[in-house]
Amino acid sequence: MNWKLPFDIPLITPTLGLPLEFFSILGIIVFVVHICFIYMLIGASTASVIYNIMGVFKKDSNYDKFAYRMTNYTTVSENMGALWGVAPLLVISVLFTGFFYTAILKISPHILHIIYGNIIAFLLSYAYKFSWHALENHKGFHIAIGLSAVLAFFTLPFIFMSMSNLYMQPELFASINNIWEIMFTPVTGFRLLNFFLSAFMVTGVVLIFVGARWVKKGDTEIGKIAISQGKKWFLLATPLNIVVMPLLPFVFTARISEALMHTGFIYLPFIASLLLIVAFLYVLSKFKDEVVTSQSAFRVVALVLLSIFLMATTREGVRVVSFAEPLALQAEATSEFMNASIAEYKKYKEELANNNISILTDFLDNEFYIREFYKEFVEPNTPKIVLCGINPGRKGAGKTGVSFLDFRSLSKILPQLKKDDFEKSGSFIYSVIEEFGCHNFYENIYVTNISCVGFQNSNNKNNMNYYQVNPDIQQILFENFINEMKTIQPKVIIPLSKWVAWDLKKLNDEGRLNFNIGARLNHPAYRNVKKEDYVSRIHSLIN
Repeated sequence: MNWKLPFDIPLITPTLGLPLEFFSILGIIVFVVHICFIYMLIGASTASVIYNIMGVFKKDSNYDKFAYRMTNYTTVSENMGALWGVAPLLVISVLFTGFFYTAILKISPHILHIIYGNIIAFLLSYAYKFSWHALENHKGFHIAIGLSAVLAFFTLPFIFMSMSNLYMQPELFASINNIWEIMFTPVTGFRLLNFFLSAFMVTGVVLIFVGARWVKKGDTEIGKIAISQGKKWFLLATPLNIVVMPLLPFVFTARISEALMHTGFIYLPFIASLLLIVAFLYVLSKFKDEVVTSQSAFRVVALVLLSIFLMATTREGVRVVSFAEPLALQAEATSEFMNASIAEYKKYKEELANNNISILTDFLDNEFYIREFYKEFVEPNTPKIVLCGINPGRKGAGKTGVSFLDFRSLSKILPQLKKDDFEKSGSFIYSVIEEFGCHNFYENIYVTNISCVGFQNSNNKNNMNYYQVNPDIQQILFENFINEMKTIQPKVIIPLSKWVAWDLKKLNDEGRLNFNIGARLNHPAYRNVKKEDYVSRIHSLIN
């Protein structure tokens, strides 16, 4: 199948060595907790407005009190739903990064509705709750606030479901161009129907359960209302949900549905429906009872929770079968990318060896000090004046990993470092730094080289420069430098060698660099180099 998937940057699934099954189980558990709160949020916010209206028309204060109590369940569900929603979202975004973010980009900018839609809905629901008594004599306006909050909450599942359905069906990436093309599909429609039916079903169960507890605590009138209304919610929503659930696996693309048929996941929606049938019949048998025990209510809660868990597992099954082939292709692309990179590395390494050239790697042993230096003195994302040399030397940056500083100089900057290796260039640059003070210098100046690595002659151990190596290797070094400059966004680049000046000009002329190149300074190793030239130039550039 021609997937047309984003394999430009092959990705390795980061699992910390743990099996994917572990994350699947974790994802199911946290999702069940999250979705139950979301179900209650949708149901409780709706119920509160309905019974607020009923209280007005019936002129019954018990309905008003009951509606007010529902606002507590709304606000708790808001916060807990958002909190528990973070974990499954992170699991999905990390394990299925390429697919998840491709789907987000496909339906942008409407995905932003999840942010501002949530903010609006949260604010309206809190305004509805905390203005209850203040607007007691303005019920129409107060109900309008609550209804607005409900409508805002109702818009969010449409965005979430569209995004979820798209990322789980990557074969649609090539044909889907906006959110409307995935929203108005059978799979989104069926899943939304299941979502809202489940929300009203769960709300009914919760009302029966809390009603039984209220009656037990002596709050009989409101408890009876909760039980009575909870039964109606449950008995109206559940039968249709029993029909919808088994159909859900068959509304995805033919590839996914056919794959599910050969797994055990296909049976789970049918089992979930059977559990709901048992719960439905049990509640129906208690329909005429004004009061039910907490134990009876708990039995229904348990059956409903188990059915939700089975549907969440089915959802994970859809993801497993859907991503089996794309992840295999991604792994193949990653393997090809890595093999090609290794092959290229070996080729250039052999070529360098054949020319008696070796790469300086001593700096790898000093990673800790490199990190400490850059953390202390180099502020990212701040445009700076760049001093650009040739490449690290074997006695200086080739050992320290810090451009133009030897160990003697770096030890003065990092007191925890106790080494005395000396290099002329490193000593010279440090003398310039002293004129300004370390923090002041590095606040304004970024020191680097065209080549990120140094070279030496394998026979006589003398330094070699990047322009003495293979032209193909030079191009790799140039690209690395260009990317570094794109990050730094230099105000001006000052070459510290005529070779560097030539190559920077050439890169600019080719349209590859596109930054201002200043007049060069003599290289610090040059015999007639003067500190005053560096200091005066840097002063003028800073000012």
